[in-house]
Amino acid sequence: MSASPARIIETIASNDQTFLGPVSVVRLVGSTPLVSIAGAEVRAEMALAYPYQPQVGDELLVIGRGDSYYVIGVLRATGEVSLRFVGDVRLHAVAGKLELAGDEGVRVRGKSIELAARKLQMMADSVKQQANAWYQRVRDTLDVHAGDKRELVDGDLSVRADRASTLTRGVVTINGKEVHLG
Repeated sequence: MSASPARIIETIASNDQTFLGPVSVVRLVGSTPLVSIAGAEVRAEMALAYPYQPQVGDELLVIGRGDSYYVIGVLRATGEVSLRFVGDVRLHAVAGKLELAGDEGVRVRGKSIELAARKLQMMADSVKQQANAWYQRVRDTLDVHAGDKRELVDGDLSVRADRASTLTRGVVTINGKEVHLG
């Protein structure tokens, strides 16, 4: 016959031995995990330097003695880790680079997003942009180099320049009901 969870906890407490090891979250009481140590459910208080919401089945690193146990690490998590702050927040890598990476992607959302840089490089296999209105202003040169270029405009197309030239190695076709020159 196996000992009851209360007797196991009593034995651990009476031995006054420190426990350190991986445990699984068995269930939650509010946001506090109950973990299984030596077959008994033990309440483990969160003692992490970052916010973490445990989920049933997560594997945690727990340390404790008697009836006091603390979560000091997350070994395998199934839930979401969420950092939430009230007010303005600044992340700054002093004398270094800041990198955000996600194996399944990175999403940036906000009422307004502003990018400011001396140099902006974008590299992608594919880019899709969608907007209700799009404005670009380039002070010096806008240089586009493409294998092919297609533009489809449902309404009017207007191009204005001080000078313009079109140079092709092949045929130029202008097809319209009317062509006005001059």
